[in-house]
Amino acid sequence: MTEQSIRIRILLVEDDKTDCEAVAHFIQKESLPYDLQIAASETEARGALQEGHFDVVLMGYNPGTTAGLDLLLHVDNTPVIFLTRKEGEEMAFQAIMNGADDYLFKDSGHNYLAVLPSVIKNVLQRKQEEKAQKKAKEDMLTATRVKSEFLANMNHELQIPMKRVIGMTDRILNTDLTPKQRKYTEMIRSSANSLLMIINDILDWSNIEAGKLKVKTMDFDLKAILEVTAEVLAFSAREKGLDLDYGIEPGVPSRLRGDPIRLRQAIISLITNAIKFTTRGKITIRVNLDRDEDERVVLRIEVTDTGSGIPKNRLDSLFNPAAQAGSSSRRRSGGTREGLSICQRLVEMMGGKIGAASEEGKGSTFWFTAVFEKQPPVDEWENRPITRHSLSKNEHHTARILLVEDDLLNRGLMMEQFKIAGFNSIIVAEDGREAVDLVLQHNPDLVLMDIQMPEMDGNEAIATLKQKGYAGPIVALSASAMKEDIEKSLKAGAADFITKPLDFDTILLKVNKYFKKRMVPSTQDAALTIDKSKDGEKNGYGYQSGFKIKASISKRIQDVFIKEAKEKLKTLNEVADEDSLEKRKKEITFISHGYKSNARLLGLLGLETAAIELNSALKKNEPGEKLIELVKKLSYTLKRIIEENE
Repeated sequence: MTEQSIRIRILLVEDDKTDCEAVAHFIQKESLPYDLQIAASETEARGALQEGHFDVVLMGYNPGTTAGLDLLLHVDNTPVIFLTRKEGEEMAFQAIMNGADDYLFKDSGHNYLAVLPSVIKNVLQRKQEEKAQKKAKEDMLTATRVKSEFLANMNHELQIPMKRVIGMTDRILNTDLTPKQRKYTEMIRSSANSLLMIINDILDWSNIEAGKLKVKTMDFDLKAILEVTAEVLAFSAREKGLDLDYGIEPGVPSRLRGDPIRLRQAIISLITNAIKFTTRGKITIRVNLDRDEDERVVLRIEVTDTGSGIPKNRLDSLFNPAAQAGSSSRRRSGGTREGLSICQRLVEMMGGKIGAASEEGKGSTFWFTAVFEKQPPVDEWENRPITRHSLSKNEHHTARILLVEDDLLNRGLMMEQFKIAGFNSIIVAEDGREAVDLVLQHNPDLVLMDIQMPEMDGNEAIATLKQKGYAGPIVALSASAMKEDIEKSLKAGAADFITKPLDFDTILLKVNKYFKKRMVPSTQDAALTIDKSKDGEKNGYGYQSGFKIKASISKRIQDVFIKEAKEKLKTLNEVADEDSLEKRKKEITFISHGYKSNARLLGLLGLETAAIELNSALKKNEPGEKLIELVKKLSYTLKRIIEENE
C-alpha cells in the first residue's frame, strides 16, 4: 500500500463557514488523501469523537467564541493541531500546555493551508514514534516482569530440593559416622548451603530489577544490629578457624531511623564474601561516621579481611553481576562474588556508595556508605564507642534491681552475671503478677521486665505498676522488636527496650545509664563475658568451640542447662513426620523461643542460630517438611552440646 493510498481521517472543529469552505476546497484542489468531517460546535465535536475514530483533529479557535480548550479534555490520544488568529497567540500557547500537539495561525488569505499537510505529516509521524519509545517500554517492562516471575518460580523449585539435601545431610550427621564419613557429609552440606545462597541471591536480584525490593523507614539501634549480625556470622567464621572482630567508632550515633533489614543484608553480604575468600587470619567490621548533617548521618561501614586479595585489574568489575575474582580464587574459595552486585543495589537504595581496596595476597577492604536519619537524642551514655572487649567490670552497685523472667535458665544466667558485675541486690520474679506484688513490697530502683510471659504479660504488668504509682525506670526485654512492639511497651510505661537474644554487655550499658552516679569502686575486677582460657583468647569471644559452654558459666548453671536439654532433646526427637510435628508444635515453639533467648549467654551461637531459624519458620507457618528439617537441625546441635559438656 503506497503512502498516497492511505486515507487520513480529519475532524475540523470550526464555527466559521468561510474557514471551513477554504479547508475543504484546499484538500480537493491538492488531491490530498484526507477524509474531512466538520463539526461547527463543541457539542457536535464531542458527538463525532464518540461515534468514530479520527487520525487528526484540527481545532479552530476565534477569540471571543466558546469552542476551544475544553474540548482538549475529550480528545484522548488523537493528535490535535490548534488553529487560531494571530491575536490568539497566548491561547495557542495554553493549548500546547493542555495537550495540543502543534498550532497554526490563520490569516485572512488562508495562506496557512499551504503548510498544513507538512504539519499534519510531522504530527502523525511524531505520534507514531511516541506510540513505538511507549510500546518498547511496555515490552521491556513485560519482559522484566516475566523474567522476574520465572526466576522467582525457579528459585522456589530449586530451593525445595536443595533444602531437602541439607535436611537429609543434617539427619545423616545426627547418626553415628566415621570421621571420614562425617567429613564428607559436612562437605556436602557446606556445598548445598553455598548453592542455596546463590539461589537466594538470584531471587534478590530479580526482585531488585523488578522494583519489588523496597526500603522501609523505622527506628532501630545500630549497636544491636551490628552485634547480632556479627555474632551470628561468627559461627561460620569459627568453622574456618577465623576470628571475627567488630566495633563502632566514637561519635557514631546508635539510635537511627531507616531500614535495618537492608543494612543488615548489606553487612551480611560483605562478611559472607570475606569469610568465603579468607582461609586464615581474621575479619574486622568497623562503623565510622562519614558525615554528620544535622538531622541525618552518613555512615561508612568497612569489612576488612586477610584473604587472598584481588588483582587491581579486577577491582573495577567486582560489582558487575557477571564479575569474578579470577579462576584460581574461585577454585580456592568455592564460589564467586555475585552477591556484591546485589549489595551494591541495596547500598544505592540506602542513598550510599560502595567500593573496595585490595592488594593481591594481602587481603581486601570492602566499604559502603548509607544515609540514615537521627532519632531524638536520649543520653550521651548511648553515644560512647563500643568494642567487644571495652567494658570494665570493676565496679559494684548498691542499686536494687527486680529481674522478671519466666525462663529458669535465663534467670540463673542473668543472676550470675549481675553478681559478677558487682550487683548485690537482685530480686527475681517469674511472671508479671508476681512482679507487681514484689515491686509494691520492695520498691526497687529499676525493673527488667520480660514481655512474653504467662499469667500477666510484661506490658500489662508495666501498665499496672505505673497506674499504682511506681516511679522507677522499667526496661522491657523481648525477642519481638518491631517498631509496633517497642511502641507498645513504651506506651505501657517502659523507659527503654532491650532486644532478645540478650547480651549482658548491652544490659549492663542500659543499667549503668540509669545508675552512673550510684556506682562505687570495687576491689575485684570481674570478667563478665570474656573467657580468659586459651581457647577463649584464640577466638576473641570466649567461646571454646561451637558446642562448648563458656568456661565462665558456673557448674550449677551448666548442670541445669544439660538436665533441661536432655528433656527437650527427647521432645525434639519425637518429631519424625507431619503428624508428630502437629502434636508437638506448641512444645517445640516453646523450646526454640527459649534457646533463641538464652543460647548466646552460654556462648552457644550454633544453638542460637538453629533456634532462631526454627522459631522464625514456626511463626511464618512454613511447610511441615521444612519445619521437620529445622527440628532435626536443632536436635543435632543440642545432642552435640550435651555430648561436649557432660
